Amino acid sequence: MTPAMIASWIFGLYIAFIMGYFSTWPFWFALKMFLVLAMTAVHVVLRHHVLEFEKDANRRPQVYFRVLNEVPTLLMVVIVFAVVMKDV
Repeated sequence: MTPAMIASWIFGLYIAFIMGYFSTWPFWFALKMFLVLAMTAVHVVLRHHVLEFEKDANRRPQVYFRVLNEVPTLLMVVIVFAVVMKDV
């Protein structure tokens, strides 16, 4: 997933630059950037947990992972909503 995330960042920033969003910073774009940064942070946390599992050093309950598993989905829904509703 990390290579796909890096590619998404590169191409997304390129498109945002070409479209001029960095010069105007509309609300939906600022919200999307914040949420994408949050998604990246969740990715880093999940990678840390994978490394803990590989070392058999996990100390967290299953409920923690069940809740954490839903965070990327919620972020994606809000990101898509912000982009779709940008013209409203």
